Amino acid sequence: MQSTKEVRGWLGVEPPAPRVQLDLSDEGYNQQPLTVLQQNALNAKMTLLTCQQPDSPSLYDHLSTMLTDVLDRKPSNAVDHLEKQSSVLKTSRMRTKVNFKHKRVNGQNSDIARKEWNLFKAIGRAMPNAEPEDAEPDLGPQEALLCLPNLMHQSHLFSSAGAGLPSHFYVRITLALRELAQAWPLISLRLWGVVHGLHADYTVAEELEQRSATTEMPSLELVHAFYLFQDAIIQSQSEEIKPLYKPPRKVPCEPAGVGLNRKVYFVCSQLGTPWVRLPHVTPAQIQAARKIRKFFTGARDTCVVDLDFDGVSMRDLHDPGMTSWVHHANYILPQGRTTWFNPLVPEYAVATVHSVIWPGALAVASDNGRFFENLYVGWGQKYLYDNFEPALPEFPLDEFPTGPEVIEADDPSPETEAAIRAAMREQEVAMGEDDDIEDGIIDDDEGGPDLSD
Repeated sequence: MQSTKEVRGWLGVEPPAPRVQLDLSDEGYNQQPLTVLQQNALNAKMTLLTCQQPDSPSLYDHLSTMLTDVLDRKPSNAVDHLEKQSSVLKTSRMRTKVNFKHKRVNGQNSDIARKEWNLFKAIGRAMPNAEPEDAEPDLGPQEALLCLPNLMHQSHLFSSAGAGLPSHFYVRITLALRELAQAWPLISLRLWGVVHGLHADYTVAEELEQRSATTEMPSLELVHAFYLFQDAIIQSQSEEIKPLYKPPRKVPCEPAGVGLNRKVYFVCSQLGTPWVRLPHVTPAQIQAARKIRKFFTGARDTCVVDLDFDGVSMRDLHDPGMTSWVHHANYILPQGRTTWFNPLVPEYAVATVHSVIWPGALAVASDNGRFFENLYVGWGQKYLYDNFEPALPEFPLDEFPTGPEVIEADDPSPETEAAIRAAMREQEVAMGEDDDIEDGIIDDDEGGPDLSD
């Protein structure tokens, strides 16, 4: 009798029953109709495989990819991972007809926008800029802003006069001047103007610094004595031959707070960049600047090629020549008033005055003369009635002093040479006879005493 052997699978478990294979052919479909459950599953899968666009994936493929990723990674929070993976798949499958740059390129416009954005963020907090270490402002953050002018009011007046700068420039210059006022101890602060350049424009601010009462200003006599003492030391230490040319004595520079150096000027090529303080101007620089005519470049380190001008172009801005002066008392007009009254002009009209000598200089006045402001926007060139003629170079000096030692004489004539030779021959003969007499030798023919034994 054969014993029946129980067949078991792996680990002693009976294998499952084989699945029913669906025959989707025409014959199989006709012979074996689908059940209701199978029909619903097939309809659902066909719905998921439907694509709205030919290039876009179906919902079935999208869900299959997400579920496969979840099963492979097995994250702790599968719900959040599923949503994140869905957005990543949609982004990766997006196709565009334009090739975008993946690497962000920082251009000049982005750098300028970033600097201007820093100005807007600086409102309400201190922004130390180029303040020196020894500067100690005594004013607080809010009191330091009292020196700022009302630039928006000035913008309205210049716009009414048909000149000036755009409104967005006044907004940016206001923020830039706030930064400057918080960094330096200033009494007054104003926008001097804008000087056009070949590559960039200079924005110039005019300030009056707050100085201590104990600060001693050097007098002109002390400065002049210093230059005299310095020249004396140089002459005493020099052992070479002194030239005949004597250069003109150097005119000393005016001290800070006096004359042309009474006010301080700051410039910047782009609003948002640090302000640069101009050095004090010297008389030699002003004299050399009046002899040349050159456009500004906009770069502070650009050197001006000239023999007498060894500076940078930015120093030309520091020349507020005080040539036009008036009396301290007003004149009496034919109306019997010191101020002209014109009933035809409205009370709130804006009076404008344009400079003919310096094109670009403009002055406006309003409120019956109680408010006035000056502005310059130009190329920094003075108007000339004729063509510009540069100064001629000086005449070259003589290398040696004039005299017979350095002047070549004319050749003598033959007669003169013969006379000179005869005179020299007679002189030699006379000198020879004198030598014989001194030696005690006398010729016998001349009747002298016989000295022989």
